[in-house]
Amino acid sequence: MKWFGFGAATILSLILVSLFGLRLGAAGVEGKQEEEYQQLHRLRKSLQTRERALLGRENVVEKKEKDLKEKEQVLQVQIARYEKIIKDLNAKLAKARKYEEERVAALKSIYERMEPKRAAKVLNKMDTDSVASLLADMRKEQAAEILGRMTSNHAKEVSEKLLQRTLSSTSN
Repeated sequence: MKWFGFGAATILSLILVSLFGLRLGAAGVEGKQEEEYQQLHRLRKSLQTRERALLGRENVVEKKEKDLKEKEQVLQVQIARYEKIIKDLNAKLAKARKYEEERVAALKSIYERMEPKRAAKVLNKMDTDSVASLLADMRKEQAAEILGRMTSNHAKEVSEKLLQRTLSSTSN
């Protein structure tokens, strides 16, 4: 610590000389001042080095924060875009399901009006899943008559599909 440009050792030396009449050599006072100066100089250099290092780290952190904010904004835009795509796909899927239900309902009413023998003849040529979908929505008596007139192998497969549908709908 310096007062009016003098180091602590110089001030202390002056106090001792004035109080006790002690005499310190000029070389001793200058040596202590030089030593204090060197210590302060080293401390200042060390603090400057640390300050530069901290400023460098601070700049790196600020750059990373900026990069993260930019990436977050890009991700937010992508998320919004994907959410819109999902919403559009869900709407299209709902529309397709509705169309499929309407188609099955129309076919069901056609096959319900047919004679069971003729309906069975046509349904024997269709895939098992489609036949199961049609028969599942029909009146039970009508479906049973048609199923009874189908080939035994196809009737067995359709019956298994109907059973699977029943079991899966009761478990949900």
